[in-house]
Parts: sequence; C-alpha cells; structure tokens
Amino acid sequence: MRLTAAIDAGGTKIAGALVDQENRLRWRIEEPTPMVDGARDPGLATVVEVALRLEAEADRRGAKLDGLGVGLPEYVADGVVQGRDVLAWDRQPAELLAAALPGECGVPGVPGLPGVPVTVESDVRLGALAEWKLGAGVSAGADSMVYVSWGTGLSSAFATSAGVWPGSQGRAIALGELRVDSGVDPAWDGNLEAYASGHGIARRFEQLTGAPAGAGARHVAEACAGGDATARRVLTSAGRAVGHAIAAAVFLLDPALIVVGGGFGLADTPAVHAAHEAYTQLVIATHRTAPRWLPAGCGTDAGLLGAALAARS
Repeated sequence: MRLTAAIDAGGTKIAGALVDQENRLRWRIEEPTPMVDGARDPGLATVVEVALRLEAEADRRGAKLDGLGVGLPEYVADGVVQGRDVLAWDRQPAELLAAALPGECGVPGVPGLPGVPVTVESDVRLGALAEWKLGAGVSAGADSMVYVSWGTGLSSAFATSAGVWPGSQGRAIALGELRVDSGVDPAWDGNLEAYASGHGIARRFEQLTGAPAGAGARHVAEACAGGDATARRVLTSAGRAVGHAIAAAVFLLDPALIVVGGGFGLADTPAVHAAHEAYTQLVIATHRTAPRWLPAGCGTDAGLLGAALAARS
C-alpha cells in the first residue's frame, strides 16, 4: 500500500495526515504551533516532528510513502520559501525535511524509496488545488475560481484549467495585503489581514475592550453570540472589509466561482454573513450578477489534501 504524507502548518496549528491514493485521510494528527520568545516553531522543530510521526505511522501500517507535501503560510516560489512572515525557519524547509526523512519506508525486507520526496508550497495554493481538483470547483463545474483562506491569516489563490496560478515570484496569494476600504473604516491605517484575519479580529477586540481574547477570533465570536455589541461590531466590520476585497478580486480576475475556506471562513459568524452581503452588493452593482460563493467542499482539510496532491504531481 502506498500513502502520501501531508502537512498543513499554520500560525495556530500544525496538522499532518496520511492520505491514500483515493484522497482519503487515513490517519491525522495535530499539534499547536509553538511560540518561543515571540517566534513560531523555531527551526520548524514541530513540523519535522509531525513529519517523523507520519513516517513512523506509515511504517507501522506496512505502507510506503510516495512523498511528503508541505503547506506553509509563507511566500513560496518553485519550492523555495521566500520569507519568514509567520514561521521561524532557519534552513530551507524542503532541504530540512528531506534530510529528516532519509530512510526507506515500507515493509521490512522489501526495497522502499531511497528517501521521501518533499514538495513545499504556500498553504493557500494547496487549499486552492484541493478545492479545484476535489472540492467546490468540481461540484460547481466552474472554469475558474478564486479561493480565499480566512483563518489566523488571510490569503487567496486563483485557479483555472491551467492550474493554480503562482504569479511571477510566487506571491499571487496576498489578499491580506490589500488596504481596508475607507467606506468600511476610514480610521484604519493598516492592511486587511491586520483588520480582518482571525488574529486581527482578536487584536482589535482586545484594543477596544481591554479584555484579552485568549482563544483568538473564536472568543470574539462567542462574545458576540452572548450579546456583546463590541464583538459584533468588530466581526461585521471585518466581514465587510473582506467582502470588499473579494469583490475587488472579481473586478480584476472575473472568476466563475468564489470559494471560501479556512477555519474562520467556514464558521457561522456575523463576519462571514457580512462578507457575503457586502461582496454581493458590490459585484451586482457593477456586474449585475455575482459569481457563486461556496464554502470549501474539502472543509478545513483542504490544505492537507492539496499537499498530498502536490506531492504526487
């Protein structure tokens, strides 16, 4: 039996899975992303630990690994990570992980792989790949798609029949770098990610109330459900800002489909409802009809499934 190892590393958690040839998750693990002296997962120690656990589990099952796909919340061009915006790596992740998985993995006595091939990509492009090949893109029968990952961070990717477009420098993912529309918040002087990502929502709530949002945006959503007016204001303003940004992506790219994923993007909150409402109003005012807006068909496993697909390509 052959399995593919997949890792989806984010600012909050690091998930890993063994994926079979039918793209089913056969085994899954998850670890919180450690923060050490202000640095997330220094040296990618937890990412490597998860990779080794995946290899050990595949070996325990008598399976061979045909590759390891890794999604990181960073800019990536041709497998080379371009920055340290989220994770504190000090050696190129593909090189680090290939060195950590040098041995054969398979049934004892049966020749295995001389090493496990490693594929590294931006996490949002892997999520888009899964949605395009296995999820909402397939179910909608669309010829093009903008995928938005709305979680701890905020990013996007564009997919067509040619694949998921990386951009000339691997940077075609930066939805969160857009400015917040002045019609949403004229006083805001930062980018969209700092305003409307899960981390940004929690930080804005803390600044307005002085109450720590230890559980991040989830805490803000819970406060809103309990009747907190400030929490509702923070969530709806974040949603409107995201809706404006997605409308701008439609004006620029003219996709057939919008797919929203990520832990926060798939949650039932006033932010998501406000985003959809603002998006629809803006696009219809110009285009008369708006591209369909669907939740990610692969759910929060889109990054893992996309990592497995990329590892096999």
